Amino acid sequence: MKKLFAVLVSLVVAAPLAAQQTAYYIIDGDSNTGYVVRNGTLQFTFSVSAQSDFASYGLRFDQGNFLVVNRNGTASREYNPLGVFTGVSNNLGPQNLDQLLDGGTDGTSTYTARYGSNTGVYKGDMNFGNQSLLFSLGDTYGVTYGNGYVWAITENTLLQYTTGGAFVNSFGLGLDGYRAAALAYESSTNSLWFGANGTGDLYNYGLDGTQLARITVEGLGGNYWAGEMMNVAGTSVVPEPSTYALMTAGLLGLGVASRRRRRTA
Repeated sequence: MKKLFAVLVSLVVAAPLAAQQTAYYIIDGDSNTGYVVRNGTLQFTFSVSAQSDFASYGLRFDQGNFLVVNRNGTASREYNPLGVFTGVSNNLGPQNLDQLLDGGTDGTSTYTARYGSNTGVYKGDMNFGNQSLLFSLGDTYGVTYGNGYVWAITENTLLQYTTGGAFVNSFGLGLDGYRAAALAYESSTNSLWFGANGTGDLYNYGLDGTQLARITVEGLGGNYWAGEMMNVAGTSVVPEPSTYALMTAGLLGLGVASRRRRRTA
């Protein structure tokens, strides 16, 4: 009985950890489509309107909603967790930041990844306005904030910086010719996620550059770059309904086993 109980506990604990635990929002600005992935499964898609005739990419979360900035940094819009426009939009002025591909926030500032010209990571206000270059890199495809650091991705390298723009570390990724995209930090596992642009492959890396997992999400693809996790630091992971079912079945099994032992004693 003790062995059965130990197995049950291990399954209940492990079940939510099979893949990424929190909602992973990914945006393909070229098709104005957003994807929401959780536990390796595409949950739903939603539409993101083009802003000022520029595709929308970079995003950040704040108090349950998320903000999407357009590709040249002139406008941003707010959406609720279901991908519905809330009516809040921001005119950011002529920042002339072509090819902004991804974004993130530390709760005080936003960070954006820029590809093409004057490449690197930019830092601005919470609406993605007033951006200035934080540090230069080669073509930069992804950025996020996590565990006190700014994380960026070039074509095949993950890099760690301080919020002041000082270099800390870098890690090779080995993506076999694909470009890393949609970089996101998951606070519940203290790890990073990103995709191989144009594929359904998502990768999970530890903050020390160790690959932890690779999953393939059916229905995910396209020219996506932006990605962030809809989570708040310190919150617990709520088990899936299947986990509760497993727990119930296991407890019932324990009861049956206990009764049988009493009868044969």
